[in-house]
Amino acid sequence: MPTATFFNLPYEKWEKIMRSARAEFARVPFSEASINRIVRAAGIPRGSFYMYFKNKEDLFLCLLGFYALAVEKLVCLLLEQRQGDCFAAMMDLFDCSQNQDPEVEDRDDIREFLTILQLNHWLHAGLLFRGGIGTGHCIDRILRKVDTGLLDLREEKDLEEMMGLLARMTVSAIASAGVTDEPSTVRRRLANQFEILKRGMSAKTACR
Repeated sequence: MPTATFFNLPYEKWEKIMRSARAEFARVPFSEASINRIVRAAGIPRGSFYMYFKNKEDLFLCLLGFYALAVEKLVCLLLEQRQGDCFAAMMDLFDCSQNQDPEVEDRDDIREFLTILQLNHWLHAGLLFRGGIGTGHCIDRILRKVDTGLLDLREEKDLEEMMGLLARMTVSAIASAGVTDEPSTVRRRLANQFEILKRGMSAKTACR
């Protein structure tokens, strides 16, 4: 989590640091990203960086938190378009990731996030919502868009667990599609996994 000092910076300086970080993390995988390049591009001393963030991971998680806001808007839109069908909406999210110029709000943010995701296929949905920039509210807004009448929910946390599972599967598929020449194969596998979830794996008792 960034320090209060970072959030109290003048907007121009704050925005320059974030723009430099976005450019660096969209250029190379996290392991190869350089704090030196970020601070040089932002025009700040390296010592100042540690007044704002604990380390490179702290900055990366902060950045993911901002991307989470753009992803939340997109997922909510897809859920609205699919009348609350979370399975169909998450398939649409995968399809959107394969479109190099998606016609959505915050298009540049979404495209940048997808680039970072494909550079770091170890990323998962849980990390996206660990950035701490209003991300709990993001999840709540998404859950409110789901038509619970389409799901067999039995416990209070079932909906949140289900959406977390779908998000992890979708993010993993998007990352995999970015490093393969056959994203259609990844899509078919994701669609099949969703079908397995929808029908359940327990054997149905035969009617007598």
